[in-house]
Order: sequence, then structure tokens, then C-alpha cells
Amino acid sequence: MNKKGFTLTEMLLALLLMSIAFVGISGSMVAISTAYERVSLTSEAQILLSTAADEITSDIHNITSVKQLDTDEDGVMETYYYCEDRGVAIRFENSENGIMVVSTDGNKISLLTKATNSQGLYTEIIPEPGSADLLYRDDNGAYHFTLAVKLRDKVLISTPLVLRPMTNKGE
Repeated sequence: MNKKGFTLTEMLLALLLMSIAFVGISGSMVAISTAYERVSLTSEAQILLSTAADEITSDIHNITSVKQLDTDEDGVMETYYYCEDRGVAIRFENSENGIMVVSTDGNKISLLTKATNSQGLYTEIIPEPGSADLLYRDDNGAYHFTLAVKLRDKVLISTPLVLRPMTNKGE
């Protein structure tokens, strides 16, 4: 007897093969999506690091003088750098939203715009060991520190920077 159609065994085998193919394709899609997110995040971090480095480099290159000032009630001395381009003495301060530029009159502005700090990424200055701020070394006339991009307190990318003012440090 020749019946047209599929047997139960043939249907189950076809369903099994389709399930295996679906699991393989789904796993590939998840892996591709995860890889894309990781590459995208790394790319954003590199752009953010480059932009922050450019901004800080510009400010440090234009330092004409450095002053230690007691600006708060607890007597802590803070280092301010007179930056010719900004026309004011500034210092850099880490915050939960990234690096802030603080002037002697207490005004704080973000080093980078909110649009630049995307995907929850933020920048931070990591001082040299034994230093609370940008470390100036007389032996090479440069400031030393590490610039990092973080996501939820985890460093994604960082780079050590050694920057020299274009003018005399003027201490």
C-alpha cells in the first residue's frame, strides 16, 4: 500500500533537525550581538579617551603658572594651573560623571560634554603613585598621570600621559 504523506518518524526527525538548526542560528546571533556591543563599547571608549586627552593636552600646553591655594575650610592645599586659553586658573577633579575643570572661583564645568560621555562611560585622571594630583617632574619638565575611561568603576582603557607646558611652568 502506497500512502501519500509523512510518517511520524519522518516528522519527528525533521522537527529535530530544524530544532538543531534553530539553536545553532540563535547561538550565533547572540554571539554576534555580544561581539558587536563589545566592539562598539571599545570604540566609544577609545574616542572618549582621545577627546579627553586632546582637551587636557591643550590645557596643560597652555599653562603659564602654577599656584598652591587653600580653597576650602579644612586647609587642604590644591594645585591650580593658570591656563592662557581659558584665561583663568584651573585644576582637574574627578567626579562620578567624569573629569571636571574647576576654577579658583569655584565654578565647575565638565571637561567633556554629556553627549561625549555616552553608554555610561566616563573619564578619570589617575595620579602617579605617591601623588594626589598631576605630578610635575623637574627632571623632564613634564606632568605625568594616567588618563582612563571607566564603566561602572571598571577601567576599560587607559593611557599614561607625559605632557609638557609650551611655556615655562612658572612656579
